[in-house]
Amino acid sequence: MILSDFALFVNSSFITSLVGALAGAFAGAYAAQRVAERARLREELTREIRHVNAALGLAVGIANSALATKRQHVLPLKLYYDAQVKQYSDWKAAQASTASTQPAIYDIGLMDFKTFPMISAPISALQDFVYTRINVIGRPINLVVTLSESLQNLATAISHRNELVNSFKNESIPYGASRETMYLGLPYGQGKTNQEYPDTVAAISSYTDCVIFFSILLTTDLRNHGLKVTKQFSKSLGSSSPRVALADFAASRASGLIPSDDEFCDWLKSFKVEEGPLTPA
Repeated sequence: MILSDFALFVNSSFITSLVGALAGAFAGAYAAQRVAERARLREELTREIRHVNAALGLAVGIANSALATKRQHVLPLKLYYDAQVKQYSDWKAAQASTASTQPAIYDIGLMDFKTFPMISAPISALQDFVYTRINVIGRPINLVVTLSESLQNLATAISHRNELVNSFKNESIPYGASRETMYLGLPYGQGKTNQEYPDTVAAISSYTDCVIFFSILLTTDLRNHGLKVTKQFSKSLGSSSPRVALADFAASRASGLIPSDDEFCDWLKSFKVEEGPLTPA
């Protein structure tokens, strides 16, 4: 009798309605959770792409500033200076020849004492995005570190050259030296030599190429990361994602302003591309 009453109770309309209500509530809660999770994922991936685009814009800006500085100032300076050094070397070799018809006193000609400003580089903002807002690891982090160091070294070299140029103009040079010997790094006095100016010109050229190379390589790594995020967006959410910006340096590469990978092969071997999770755990 008791079992029969329990069976009647279980099969009653009250229990049937209760079970149905609980199942509906569970299904509704699960569906709501799924909607919330998708919304959260959409927000995280959209934010990641937005931050990648912001970092890309900063890196492109630094690269373009360095390219403009190289085109307008650094390359003309280096080419003219190298030509002057070669001209002096040729004169010196001719002087050593017994059949030389070169003048006994060397005329260096016009020395390039034009100064130029530092590169405009929002490196602090770029560091903030790459270090704290974008979920990358490995090479992109190393690129920002190296880029920051290159910018600092370039600024120091440009500043030092400006100081040397002012000292040349003011004739504030070591005793026994001349502007020519300081400019070309030639011996003077009792076997003294000052290589500051030639070393500084070489440093400016080298660090400018470093800034160009590392900033452009960073744009490549950031875009590749952004494209991976867009793939995850489409796969997980089944819809089109925001676009990732594209940096185009084809014209600068064609004009020879961008250094080749061969010049940085040791660095490239040391830092491989690594990817962490696209979104926070």
